[in-house]
Parts: sequence; C-alpha cells; structure tokens
Amino acid sequence: MEWLFSDPPPIAWPIAGLTVSGLVLAAALTARWRAARLEGTVLEVFWRDVATMGRTLAGVMAAPSLAAIVPIEGLGQPLWIVVGAAAVVVAAALLLIRWRSQELGKATRQAPVTPTGAPQRRLISTGWEIGMLGAGGAGLLTYLVSAGHAFGHPIHWLIAALGLFIGYAFGIGAVTPRFTLESPSARRT
Repeated sequence: MEWLFSDPPPIAWPIAGLTVSGLVLAAALTARWRAARLEGTVLEVFWRDVATMGRTLAGVMAAPSLAAIVPIEGLGQPLWIVVGAAAVVVAAALLLIRWRSQELGKATRQAPVTPTGAPQRRLISTGWEIGMLGAGGAGLLTYLVSAGHAFGHPIHWLIAALGLFIGYAFGIGAVTPRFTLESPSARRT
C-alpha cells in the first residue's frame, strides 16, 4: 500500500490520470452537445447536469495528475488520482441509476415541459443547490479524514477542495433532473 503514498509517484499514474481526465471531459462536451439538441425537454436538464458533473470530475482528475508531474508534495500522490478515478466510476453508476429511475427514454425526449398556449419558458436546473450541500459535506469530511497530514497546510486545503468538488458532482447527480421553469420575461419594445 505504500505505492499510494509515494512522492513523487511513477510517471504512469499522472499519465493515466490525465487520460481519464481527457475522456471525462470529452464525455462532458458530448453531453453538452446532446443538451443543446433537446432544448425545452427534461432531458436537456439531465444532459446539462451530466456535462457539469463531467467538467467538475475532469478537473478532479487533472489536478492531482498535474501535481504529480510538477511535483507538488501531498497533492501529487497516487492516492488522489485513485480517489478521483473512483469518483468518476461512482458518478457514472449514479447517473445510470438516475436515468433508469426517472425513466428518461424517448417519451421524455419528445415532450416539452412548457404548457400549450403559455409563453415559451426555459428549464433551469436546480441540481446545483443540492450539489452545494454535497460539496460542503464532502469538503469537510475530506478535510477531517486527511487531517493527519505530513505536508503543508495550503496543500491540505487543496486536498479538501478535491473532496468539495467530488461532493458537488455527486450532489447534482443524486437529484438530476431537478429543474424549475424560468419566469416569462416581459418583452421590451
């Protein structure tokens, strides 16, 4: 188990972490593209939330990978790359569960949420609200769990920030597609 805490790590760890980060970022961009094609539906909210989660988790994977290359003591340990990769896998499973539990199939793809005869209104995701709660809880938990550190305190804050971003992504994923209708805007002439 000492390989998890090696400082600096073998070069294979940061390369693998950056590869996973790139793949997750590509998936996030694909989700953003899908959301744009499904405007006005519940699936738009779902795919926008997936894109937000993907960008967040890509950053979670990239930060310790780059810190391992530079090297930055503490943050560049393979442990944080493994934690980020585990977060990506758990987030993917969480999204699959949400997809199946919310029955987000073809029927939802075709049905706009704005009622007939009402002015056109955008769907706005409110998953970020729960994401912020998850961020606070996971950031605090990461800070407390990693309290017995041997590296500088600012690096300890960066490690807690990794937990914060993971909690943010999980919070959004736990409630997606959670949304509200944008209030109709008054037309200006």
